[in-house]
Amino acid sequence: MPSIYYLINQLSLDYPNINFIIDKNFSWSRVESSVHYVDKSEMWPMLIHEIAHHELDHSNYKNALHLLNMERDAWIKAIEIAKKYDLKIDNDVIESSLDSYRDWVHNRSKCPECNAIGVEISKNYYQCIQCDNYWKVNDARQCGLKRYKITK
Repeated sequence: MPSIYYLINQLSLDYPNINFIIDKNFSWSRVESSVHYVDKSEMWPMLIHEIAHHELDHSNYKNALHLLNMERDAWIKAIEIAKKYDLKIDNDVIESSLDSYRDWVHNRSKCPECNAIGVEISKNYYQCIQCDNYWKVNDARQCGLKRYKITK
């Protein structure tokens, strides 16, 4: 396992246009051109993953499935980037991360009335295919999911 400090130093040289900022969570900000990261060496795959978002020029997502696809693409790119540093990202790390997004997609699509699965009709707005209910969700990737029923 590489030292996070060694990796940050190397990444700073290889990606001089990115600001690396210690934070509580990992994230990529296209607006700030910054990678926010957690200061723990065992979490280096997440750091590489955020660099992958930069390399793929990821910014906003159109809907929940688009975000899930962006996450998958970033992991594919992260594997490629890691090889440049003689690192290998464990598939369990990737699947665990993607599972968190799959769960996020699933939970926000559950109808608050009948718990059937709904369809995202526009970003953060859903319609139930069983009871025809409509609801809005918050972004809630790192906070509690909220679903708000919308009356027609």
